Amino acid sequence: MSFTFSGESAFFPRVTSGVVLVGATLLLLRNRLPEPLYTIVNKDERLIGNEDTDEDELAASELEEDIGSGRTDSHIVLALMFVSFIIVARFIGLLFASPLFVLAYALWTEQPKHVLIIMVVIGALIPYLFMIYINLPVMDGILTEALF
Repeated sequence: MSFTFSGESAFFPRVTSGVVLVGATLLLLRNRLPEPLYTIVNKDERLIGNEDTDEDELAASELEEDIGSGRTDSHIVLALMFVSFIIVARFIGLLFASPLFVLAYALWTEQPKHVLIIMVVIGALIPYLFMIYINLPVMDGILTEALF
């Protein structure tokens, strides 16, 4: 989508996309990285507070249990959801794809119903506001252009 933007307005979306793509690739392949990169990618840096709490230790042990119990690797699922989102958004537009994938993510992470509803509403509201106030063509997709 940023390829249709003119010079300066395309810079930020392209750089952001590049950083996200590189970061996601590093996280996805972190177990196969050489040692110096592996150490950098797996370093646990905290922006707020450096204290280890019991909650942090409990969350880490639960994560290890999930990985050890055969639960699907979350990085692979998120990468597949990301790629699927891009493909589906190209066909039906970001306005309709965003809430669908927020719903899929909320169901996959087993969020409570009230959190799921809030997430889906926010996932639908954000692209709608972009469409209304910034006049971005988030409704445009291959199929939606033919319908609307």
